[in-house]
Amino acid sequence: MHIDRRIRRCMRQEDQQQNSDADSQRAAHLRAPSRLAIKLVGPHLRTGEDNSSQRDPHRVYRSCIWQNTRFEIHSPGIDDLEPTELKDLTSTSFGYVIAFLLPGLICLYGLSFWFKEVPAILQPTSNPESSLGPSLVFLLLALAIGLFVSAGRWLLYEKFLCKDKCFAPQHFQRLRTPDQLTAFKAVVDEHYRYHQFFGGMTLAIVPGFGAWVRFHYSSCWRLALACAATIALEALLIKAGVDSYCKYIDRANDIAANP
Repeated sequence: MHIDRRIRRCMRQEDQQQNSDADSQRAAHLRAPSRLAIKLVGPHLRTGEDNSSQRDPHRVYRSCIWQNTRFEIHSPGIDDLEPTELKDLTSTSFGYVIAFLLPGLICLYGLSFWFKEVPAILQPTSNPESSLGPSLVFLLLALAIGLFVSAGRWLLYEKFLCKDKCFAPQHFQRLRTPDQLTAFKAVVDEHYRYHQFFGGMTLAIVPGFGAWVRFHYSSCWRLALACAATIALEALLIKAGVDSYCKYIDRANDIAANP
């Protein structure tokens, strides 16, 4: 009887010891994750070796353990962004704003004095409690007018004032290397976008000046002063538009001629 009890007690102790060893091994197995890390960079996933000593201090790291694998997600650092992506977020976007949106806004403001329907359309945008819809409609309307203004700028400058300035024959066929294409895009952002702004503003301020003369005319000397200021501003804008367009054509031709 006593021998059977001892045998059963020893068997229970042995089973408990085996279960304890299995639990210890399982815990150690979970505490020692593999070296495989999954890193989130922008919209893409990529795998790589986890090296904590080479972490970028400008990134925010978060890690978790699941089924013996550590998943590490970090915010993208500056090194993960390509130069073209940075350019899309800076100079290119800024160039589109000054080339089309700003002239459209100025022209739309001038047209609001001539057409009563325009203030009615723009009135909801001044309400602080309005939703995003009226503001979006306002921006789209200004952008559309900016495109019409850009068509007039093209006719005035590229077909009349600067008709002698043009690209060399087979200009775009010569832009074969990535460096040439990058340099040409830089010339567009640094010269042609400003030309579009100056040229567009040459036409965009005309409705506003006409409305001031039509509805706010009070004396001859004020009219003469306003005309002189507007003529000086127009001359400055035309000079800047012609200069930026000539530089754009000259430097673009130089890039194509020197690969």
